[in-house]
Amino acid sequence: MRWSAWDDQSVEEEVAWFLTALVLLLKPDVIVETGTGLGRSTVALAAGLKSMSRGRLWTIEINDALFEEAALRLMQAQLLEWVKLVTTVTLDDVLRM
Repeated sequence: MRWSAWDDQSVEEEVAWFLTALVLLLKPDVIVETGTGLGRSTVALAAGLKSMSRGRLWTIEINDALFEEAALRLMQAQLLEWVKLVTTVTLDDVLRM
């Protein structure tokens, strides 16, 4: 079996499917992702939350260019309502998670 990926910086498509399935299996109220990158795994996690109509994904990306790319990807996938994108984490952010 060969793995397939969108590009050399993203998770493989099969890993993205697994992440969505994991969300559906575990039914978390909160997910915290460190290192949003291009947002491929973020989309997969958020898609699981949307399918359940519950939960919130906090994803942290300190690189502004990657942050913008991920935000655009989430907007195009119509998943922004399930995700809180942050570039820094404050104590207030942690308390709201």
